[in-house]
Amino acid sequence: MFTAQMQIPEDSNVKINYHASTTVNNITSFRTFLSSIPPVQTLSPSERTFLCKHNIRPLILLNLHELEQLCYSEPWQLTCDNLSAEYICGTNLFPEFVKTKTRAEQTLITDPIVTRLWLLTLFFSTPLHCYYPTTLPEISKDRRQTIVHIQHSYAILLWKYLCYRHGDMEAIRIFSNLISVTLRMQRISQAVNAEIRTRNDLAELNAAFNRAVVIESDNPE
Repeated sequence: MFTAQMQIPEDSNVKINYHASTTVNNITSFRTFLSSIPPVQTLSPSERTFLCKHNIRPLILLNLHELEQLCYSEPWQLTCDNLSAEYICGTNLFPEFVKTKTRAEQTLITDPIVTRLWLLTLFFSTPLHCYYPTTLPEISKDRRQTIVHIQHSYAILLWKYLCYRHGDMEAIRIFSNLISVTLRMQRISQAVNAEIRTRNDLAELNAAFNRAVVIESDNPE
């Protein structure tokens, strides 16, 4: 049985495998949520694949924040999470990674409805990271406009929910915090994903993430 004194071994492969397991679970939970949303279901397989491959990985950190707010973690889990994340991020990026998570904990409202509506708004975005896989099929101009319309609908729904629950001024504060923390998450997420894509020891991790983001029914393999 795991205990509070348990520590992750220093073996780098163990850290990589632990991070792969926990992050793929995070991705799977987010992907399953997306699969249940009617506007996502109405997209064509190629459109879903385009959005999933571009925008799920950039949103992992925000989805992880929500899971950590709602679920209790044992001390040994937190230790393993930090040690594995430190190895993946590297010594230069890890302090900023920790600061970003702490900032989210201190600033973002603990309301799963707000977080989920914000995640959906961001999912229906143009690619969130600068890295742009050119092998993915393009989306037509008309369909892009449809996707932007869906995004706009979720943004309006989020704003109306915030105003209804908290009033106009508090809604502005909450929305501003969402934007501020998300921009910070995007910066660190892009840097960490660059590490994962370019480091030889993380090649299998990168491949695992790329497989995990695709909705199973849309996978041609």
